[in-house]
Amino acid sequence: MRDYTAYGLQIASELPLPELLPSAAAAPDVHIRYGAVPAELDNPVGQGVIYQARPGQLLLTLTGIANFLVSEGNAITIEPASESREEDIRLFLLGSSFGALLHQRGVLPLHGSAIETQYGAVVFVAHSGVGKSTLAAAFHQRGYRVLSDDICVITMDTGKPVAHPSFPRLHLWEDVLDRLDQALPRLLVRAKLEKYGVPLEAQFAVQSSPLYAVYELAVDTTPCVTVQPLAYMEKFEALINHTYRGQFVRGLGLRQRHFAQAATVANPVKMSRVTRPQKLFLLQELVQAVESDFEVAAMENVTCG
Repeated sequence: MRDYTAYGLQIASELPLPELLPSAAAAPDVHIRYGAVPAELDNPVGQGVIYQARPGQLLLTLTGIANFLVSEGNAITIEPASESREEDIRLFLLGSSFGALLHQRGVLPLHGSAIETQYGAVVFVAHSGVGKSTLAAAFHQRGYRVLSDDICVITMDTGKPVAHPSFPRLHLWEDVLDRLDQALPRLLVRAKLEKYGVPLEAQFAVQSSPLYAVYELAVDTTPCVTVQPLAYMEKFEALINHTYRGQFVRGLGLRQRHFAQAATVANPVKMSRVTRPQKLFLLQELVQAVESDFEVAAMENVTCG
């Protein structure tokens, strides 16, 4: 077993996880082991092409890679396929499998990337391919520390929403890396996939941070970048729509709690929709618009306070 930390959890794993930060925790929250996994669950409540779910358990079946059984928010069992590669197993373990486990643990995992600012965590949520990791990488180049990529875990342990660090790596497509101004190290995420892991090293935020703002990224026919504040119900809907692996929620028996989490987080947090042109990424304009928005909002809070 090796010990790691990610998503605010202490993790003991038989599978080496070089993406994660090492840890010396005496009592792990999560155990990851190799073992036999059932071909299907008894009486699943929800299911899709590659998963079955019921309260307390989720079975993820990935032909040629591995089957994963996620149990009770504290255990993941991996049964690798005979021809599997460790990098492929890690990709789905740290993604969908942990998404299910986080739901089981009662936290809110957002499909987003996050940066650390002097005001707290700023999270960019979006559907795949819209640019949340790209935006985080651009802020990283401006000197901001990255808190998470793709999965941003939100808890309400203190009565206020808190964002927790994932692991020190950004996942970026090759064309995005080419678009960014400065050279970044590239580690291929998966064979035959033009997506790379970019190590963050000192530019990774290792401490949890109060959630300050959430930006929903969108594309439209607009000729420029626009920022539009969201009303309460729009914030609630955005949090529901951008929950990581939200399709697992019903089968896990957690729909009511999920709604309650989104309602609670939506109330105090500043949220806006940032829209960019469909045909032009306008990355620097996007960064400037978002940075100006959360800077101005912070000044307004100080003035009003």
